[in-house]
Amino acid sequence: MANRSLMRTAARLELGDPIGHAASSGIGIFTDEELNRMVDVVTADISRVLPQTKYHEITVDFLVVDEAWTSDSGVAVTLGNKPIEFGTETVKQSTTTFVRDTDYTMNYGAGTVTMLAAGAMADSTASTISYTKSRIGYDLSALTDLVRVRKVEWHIGNIPQETADFDWWDEILWLRARGGRSQERSADKAHIRVYYGAEHVAPTDSVDGTFPRFLDDVMIKGVIAYALMMASRRFIWGSSEEAESAASILFDIGLARFKAQVALDSLTTTTTGPHDKIATALAVPVVAATGPIALAQVALDALDNNLAEAKASIANAQSRDLLGQADTALTKIAGRADQSSGALLDAEVQWSNQRLWIETDAGVVRPDMQEFIELGDGLINAVNLGAEAAELFRRYALVARDAGQQYADRRRDFLTESERFLGEATALITEATGLAAIMNTQYSEATGFIQVDEILLREAELRLSQANISFQEVDRWLAKGQLFTQEAEGWISEVGAILAQSDRHMSVSRHQKELGDALLLDARERHRDYWDTLLARVQGARRRAQSSTKQYASDDTDVVDDSVSAILPT
Repeated sequence: MANRSLMRTAARLELGDPIGHAASSGIGIFTDEELNRMVDVVTADISRVLPQTKYHEITVDFLVVDEAWTSDSGVAVTLGNKPIEFGTETVKQSTTTFVRDTDYTMNYGAGTVTMLAAGAMADSTASTISYTKSRIGYDLSALTDLVRVRKVEWHIGNIPQETADFDWWDEILWLRARGGRSQERSADKAHIRVYYGAEHVAPTDSVDGTFPRFLDDVMIKGVIAYALMMASRRFIWGSSEEAESAASILFDIGLARFKAQVALDSLTTTTTGPHDKIATALAVPVVAATGPIALAQVALDALDNNLAEAKASIANAQSRDLLGQADTALTKIAGRADQSSGALLDAEVQWSNQRLWIETDAGVVRPDMQEFIELGDGLINAVNLGAEAAELFRRYALVARDAGQQYADRRRDFLTESERFLGEATALITEATGLAAIMNTQYSEATGFIQVDEILLREAELRLSQANISFQEVDRWLAKGQLFTQEAEGWISEVGAILAQSDRHMSVSRHQKELGDALLLDARERHRDYWDTLLARVQGARRRAQSSTKQYASDDTDVVDDSVSAILPT
């Protein structure tokens, strides 16, 4: 038959798996290890329906003397042989012999001895046991490849050969009877041959297996069927894992929704949440009649009233044109002052002219009254060239006096005029002063209103400042509420992301499930074909074998059970 390497190559060709790309590079559909496992599974199938034919000879030596074992209270100690003939054992510690079911118990089929704590045996002590192995039961546990016992030849050397009826139970072969006689014990040193079907040895990469070559193509069919079955399971498990991942991710939605709910609940927590805190903070400035905003409004209303009064007072002053009247009066005062000053200047000129005619000034060449008098005085009682020379100078002095008097009269006129102008200016000043007093009164009244307004404005600012403190607290709680809202939005977005990720996993899961189902359908059809072909080949071989003379009865022939064809993947 072909070795495992050739079988893998043939299977890969049928499976469409790139040859040489499976074991090392990892890009193939099936690894060498996976296909090797399929070869082992098909080998086991063949072993079920067409096992190897082998035999095993047993040389009977029943007596066992002083087998050593160590007592272990309550623990079954396995002996070197099984099964053991009932009641044949002798258990000792040194020279002391002990009693079964008082000091120890036996399991004859399993070949174990157990020390009883209530008995007389010493624990953890070297002990011996002598016994007789069963003369009707034989341990076949050494036959690790045993599938089924075909027949037992008892005893070897008898001619004709004799076979015995038997039971095979838990690796123990129990002989019942032979040649129609009653059951009997085997004699010591007797030889027994066991004919059995054995497991086939699976092929390796370099060595063929033990099953017949006519099953090589069946082996490849089975490898393909099981490989497809494994690929189906791989996709189905992958689908399941994707679905579990989706479920696991969806589980996280609960946490995300819980976190979002916690954030939203934090907004509305009674007395401590931002909503209640904002309501409480807003209630302070807007309380009717007593809140800062209401009090600020009262102050601002009073401010408006006072401003109206101040405007009315100022408007009253403006409507009477007190300032204009005072300005006109002041303008007239300036005019009268200028006129009075001009008259005084003219009076001063007249005074200067008067002095010129009356008094003698140094450097003035014109004669004056004083000079005429002095000259006239000098001519009195003096010899003069003309008549009445002194009289003439007196007359000249009177003329100079009269001229000076004229200037004095004009000076008085100018002074009178100046006094008149000054009187008018004084009257105008009195008028302007009265107007100024009225304006002062009006503006003082307006100033009073403005001062009250300033007080009201400061009160309004204070109340608004108090309200602003509440609004700042509202802003802080609004900011905190915004944080909770943002946190809730973040968790809600996380829920959306989780749902999207879960949908992706479920989409992959559905796709893998579809692939797995398709592969499973193909695998079932191929497995049915493989199994039908295997049974047909084995039955054909059986029919050919049965046509030859055999040494065993027809009822010893292996019969292929057609019911095994129903063992298909589901």
